Amino acid sequence: MARISNHHISTTAVFLFSVEALVVMASVYLGTKIRFLDQPQLFAAALTDLFSQAGIFAVVMALSMAAMGMYQLDTRPDPKDTLLRLMPSLILGLGLISLVFYWAPDLSFGRGILGIVMLLAMIGIFLTRAAFFKWSSLGISESRVMVLGTGAKAKEFSDLIGNDPSCHNGKIVGFVPLPGEKHQVPN
Repeated sequence: MARISNHHISTTAVFLFSVEALVVMASVYLGTKIRFLDQPQLFAAALTDLFSQAGIFAVVMALSMAAMGMYQLDTRPDPKDTLLRLMPSLILGLGLISLVFYWAPDLSFGRGILGIVMLLAMIGIFLTRAAFFKWSSLGISESRVMVLGTGAKAKEFSDLIGNDPSCHNGKIVGFVPLPGEKHQVPN
């Protein structure tokens, strides 16, 4: 957990946010390349301003996904739930990016490219999420906890970790008994 302005922010969520922002930026480049596949000279000309356009697009899409709760990692969504949460966030992002293009026409990269980019971004984000949740289900990023004590507080902590879905990122590896404490935790 990182602390920013008295808010605890999951480093895992920041990592996912960053990777998805890069995926969305890459979708802008790939979408432009696909659009100008038969006209390489136009693709070369489009590359000059593409970085700022891709950056703005990535920021708008990432913020719209954050606004729709896509970075709340307290549950393990299945692919259907991920897709059902992704669609409204992309629609919100499309509306916001349309407003940005209306207010700053120099940042626009055209409707044809926008349609291709939105499709590529949806596929890229979905695949990134699938890989991320597969990776996290392997327990690689799981915190291992050694509990000092075996009494009532240790049992309460053990029950909390085992039953609370928001505590899915921790695994108790053992308990260290304290002298004179009554043993109440499982072996």
